Amino acid sequence: MSSQVGDLSDDGFWVLTDNGWQPTEKQIQALADGAIPHDQQESKIEIVEIKTVSESGYGVDNPIKSYLIIGLVCLGLVMQTFGMFLDSWTNNSDESEEEWLEQADGGLGLTDFTFDCSDVTGENLTIGVKNKDMCKLVAGIYSGDITNYDLANADTVEELTDELPDEISGSISGLCDYVKDVSDGSGDAVRAVENCESRESAGDTAITLYWISLSVGIIATISLFVCLFNPFPHSDNVNRFLLTLSTLLSIIALLCWLIITPELDEDISYGFGFAMAIFSILAMTFSCVLSFINNTKPTKTIVV
Repeated sequence: MSSQVGDLSDDGFWVLTDNGWQPTEKQIQALADGAIPHDQQESKIEIVEIKTVSESGYGVDNPIKSYLIIGLVCLGLVMQTFGMFLDSWTNNSDESEEEWLEQADGGLGLTDFTFDCSDVTGENLTIGVKNKDMCKLVAGIYSGDITNYDLANADTVEELTDELPDEISGSISGLCDYVKDVSDGSGDAVRAVENCESRESAGDTAITLYWISLSVGIIATISLFVCLFNPFPHSDNVNRFLLTLSTLLSIIALLCWLIITPELDEDISYGFGFAMAIFSILAMTFSCVLSFINNTKPTKTIVV
């Protein structure tokens, strides 16, 4: 069927006139509203705006900073672990009245103690016993390696200490049990028992908090590492919380130990284990501070 003047196109945008197909009011209005003419669609160029924005609450904003945080956390946790098991939170000084004790290296940790008699030399002429044997005798009694039965049935000190190593370790709880057993009820003996029990309580409390801190720190380290490759929503906030919690627990553990531990005597000083605990807290704190510093570099590209 042929078209006649006045016929509309199927889409209603054109009308047939004596001069050919002409746009209708509908077509004119569509062009005014921004429609692109049919003959220009092939040459149309799509213009997009690319914006790079900072991605908040999702993933990590700087891989280098994240690696630095992970390194600091690992360093802090390693030092904390060493500090937990070192028997040198407090050490004996070299100003003891006992000659064998001056030459011995002794220290108390959170839950254990150590006597190292390796460098002890000389002999006590008054009782005719070598200083090293005397050192090993006392250490063996404190650690439980030498029992009351052994003491009662031995003829000489050398017989008791001959098979003992030069370095002897034991638990503080066992030491406190011995101190209570030999206590005669005098004022000095009661104070010795109380001090030993306070030291035992301080160590048990601190090491419990340290274990929780260590566990949280390990989880934080794993989370930080995973987020480098596959971040999850709000992972930065989760990591900050874990790092802060681990650090706070470490600080609380140290403070509890300092508060509960009895005042140190003049012949006792803080040792390497205590220093390791301080350095571990510094490393963990620095990692927390870094995690809260936002990176200003944009990290997410979107097309508008």
